[in-house]
Amino acid sequence: SSHFGSRARRQVGRSGMVRPALVWHRRDLRLSDNALYDDTRPVVSVYVFDTADFARRPSLTRPDWDCCRIGPFAAQRLLSAVAGLRAALRAKGGDLLIRRGDPAHILSGLVEAAEATELRWHEEVGTAEQALA
Repeated sequence: SSHFGSRARRQVGRSGMVRPALVWHRRDLRLSDNALYDDTRPVVSVYVFDTADFARRPSLTRPDWDCCRIGPFAAQRLLSAVAGLRAALRAKGGDLLIRRGDPAHILSGLVEAAEATELRWHEEVGTAEQALA
C-alpha cells in the first residue's frame, strides 16, 4: 500500500513555480505501475542508501558470525536495481537523487530544499520497518 505524507504545504513556492512532491523509493524500485506517480504534479524522486543496512551487527552467539542486513550479493543487486530505476526515470525526462546516510535526516533536508508539498513512500510492514516508523 502507499502512504502519503500528511504535512500539507502551499502548492506554489517562493519562485512562483508549482512545488513538487518528494517520492522516496525504499524497496519499491520500479517505475511502471508505481502508485507514487499517479497524479500529474511534479515530483523529485530519491533513493537513500541507509548506512545502518550495511553496518556490521554483532552475533549473539559467536563474533565470527557478525553480519549486516544487506550483504555483498544483495548489495550488488540493489545497486543494479537503483541504476535501473534512475535509467527509467531519465528515459521519461526525470532523474533520481541518490544519497547515503540516515533517511530521516536526509529526507527532511530534501523536503525543505525542494520546497516539497509532501513526502510519498510505499509503506513497508516488516518488523524492521515497523521499528523505524
